[in-house]
Amino acid sequence: MIQDKPRSITRTWTVTTAHEMDRVIVMTTTHTITLSADHAGHVSAQVDGQTVTPQRADHLLRTAIESHLLSETRTLPLLPVPTFPWGAA
Repeated sequence: MIQDKPRSITRTWTVTTAHEMDRVIVMTTTHTITLSADHAGHVSAQVDGQTVTPQRADHLLRTAIESHLLSETRTLPLLPVPTFPWGAA
């Protein structure tokens, strides 16, 4: 039996974004972005510890000039405790 990947996952990146003026980079900014999805598939996002929309976090990830995955955590759903008709195993 093939099991699906668990849906509950958290990933954290550090990204660098460029600020340009007349196509010249005048400043860079570094952010820490965390995206999390629970077992139901609901996504939440944080940028530098502040709650933001997942779309905002995705925009920062896609427009970054540099990004590094810092961590990835997957959690399995809790399985029910098996019961035996004859008592404990």
